[in-house]
This record gives sequence, C-alpha cells and structure tokens, in this order.
Amino acid sequence: MLRKKILAMVGVAAVALTMGGCATDAGGDEDSAGTVGILMPSTTNTRWQIEADTMTETLAERGFDTTVQFANDDAATQVGQLEDMITNGVSALVVVPVDGKSLGGPLADANALDIPVVSYTRLLQDTDGVDYYTTFDYTSYGALSATAILQALGIQDEEGNDTGATGPFNLEVVNGSSTDSVAYEMWDGYNDVLGSY
Repeated sequence: MLRKKILAMVGVAAVALTMGGCATDAGGDEDSAGTVGILMPSTTNTRWQIEADTMTETLAERGFDTTVQFANDDAATQVGQLEDMITNGVSALVVVPVDGKSLGGPLADANALDIPVVSYTRLLQDTDGVDYYTTFDYTSYGALSATAILQALGIQDEEGNDTGATGPFNLEVVNGSSTDSVAYEMWDGYNDVLGSY
C-alpha cells in the first residue's frame, strides 16, 4: 500500500511542477489553487482507486481541488470525460488512458487552452498535448518477471545462472491490451530474457 502511495506521488509531483506559478480561477472555492482533473481507466483494478485517492489527498494538501472520473475501460467514455473537464475549466489534467491513441482531439483543445497534461503510467500517443509523462521501467519489470519464471521452473538458479534443466516447458505470456503502451514495454523485457530459450 505504501509503495502505491509513493508511486502515485510521482504523478502528483509532475502536476505540482506543471502548475507551479499558475494562477487560475477555474473550479473549486475561492481559496483553491485550481482544479486538477484526474482521469483513470476503471475501478476494476483497485490500484486506480488508491492512486486517485492519494493524488486527491496530496493535491488538497497543496491547495488544489480535484475532480476524478473513471472510464470503465471504455475509450469513448474517457473522451467524453476529458472533454467535460476541459469545458468545465480544469487547471491541469492527469490522465491514465484507456487507449493511448484515442484522446488526441480533446488533448489538442487542452493544449490550446494552456491546460497542462500529465500522462501517468500509460503513454498518451499521437498528440503534442502532453507536458509530462511519468511512468515506471516496465521493460525491466518484464525482464524481472521472466527471470522469476525461469527460476521457478528451475531453469535458472537464484543468481540467474542456467541450471541445465530441460523441459519440456510450455509458457504462454498473456500481456495486456494492444492499446496499452505498458504491454509493449513489458513484452520487450520478457523477450530480452526469454528470447534465448
């Protein structure tokens, strides 16, 4: 839980950097530094709820109001939510896209209105409307996952040395949505380790 809160802080820090020195009347009460729109893909993964809550708490400590939307893993829903946030005058946006290529139109609108955008965890693609991208090293995560599999199967020892174990071993990698940039990064990590087997 603490790790998830720390990871969520990375996105909040990017928002704070983006908004540093911004004066705004958009949203919230008179004492608010502005309203940050947070767009998450869904509530089916508790991670997104935890990170949205952490961002909301941290931004509130810094004087910002927030509005949070969950898209139920539907790209069209998220497009509408983003358009609504822009229309309602948010001061900044943190976006975890359902489909990294589907938000170009509204992001261009945000860019035209000088609304800073943070792409969080998943990359917003095919747009110039992203000010910051904060994520993790998913290629290394994929490589670590593949190494753990090899060790669990006895193909490698704890130091990563081949043990000489032979199969047959059948392995199927289920890697996520084709619209999720993280899936491609993790795939590269898996292949870096498993490719020689």
